[in-house]
Amino acid sequence: YNPIHQVVVCRRCQTCLVPRQSSVERHLRGEPHRLLGPALKAHLAYIDALTLRDLETLKRDRPREPVAPIEHLPVHAGFRCLLCPLEEPFYTIRLPRMRDHIPSHNKRSAKEHKSTPLWEACLLQTYFANNALVIYFAV
Repeated sequence: YNPIHQVVVCRRCQTCLVPRQSSVERHLRGEPHRLLGPALKAHLAYIDALTLRDLETLKRDRPREPVAPIEHLPVHAGFRCLLCPLEEPFYTIRLPRMRDHIPSHNKRSAKEHKSTPLWEACLLQTYFANNALVIYFAV
């Protein structure tokens, strides 16, 4: 459990558990854990007693500036858009995605990056490994 971010990190899978009872149970029943019976009930009771942020809160309140890495989550090489305000940062681990993002700023061209930096390299983490739930933040 990470009390700062209010998330449960699965060390073995290197991801946070989606903060829903059914998702947590599915994760613990599945590979590689295969928990059943009293062991499963004990883990579910422990997690149920924790204060967890829901998905919307994690997305809305994600760190806006670099923070200390969350232990047991992978750190990714990525990029931060220098045109986006810090209150609404844009992070990605894919350079083509950054190039696609740049025109959203008054039709700017990614080619301008050669003369004026439009993005910078940074280190990123995300709470969840599932692509549909990726929420990048800088570490």
